[in-house]
Amino acid sequence: MLVQAALAAIKVKNSSLRARYFSLKPRLGHKKAIIAVAAALLRIAYHLLKDGTFYQELGPDYRGRKNPERAAQKLARRIRALGYDVELKKAA
Repeated sequence: MLVQAALAAIKVKNSSLRARYFSLKPRLGHKKAIIAVAAALLRIAYHLLKDGTFYQELGPDYRGRKNPERAAQKLARRIRALGYDVELKKAA
C-alpha cells in the first residue's frame, strides 16, 4: 500500500517526494527509488501521528536550498562532464 502511495506521490509536481525520487532513480533504479520514497512517506506519517502536527510540503528545491554552495559545485561538475570549462564566482 505504501508503494502505491509512493507511485502516486511522485506524480505530484513541485513536491519534495518527486524530487527525492528523481534524485535517487539514476543511482538506484526505479524499484529501489520507489521503496525509498515509500520509506520517506512512512517516516512522514510516523512523525505526523507522533507529534500531532500537520504536513508542510518543503518543495522540490528543499535539498538544494539547504546548501547552495554544494548545489553550485554539483552543477559545475555536471557541466564539466559535458566538456565545458566552468569558473564559479559569487554574485555581487
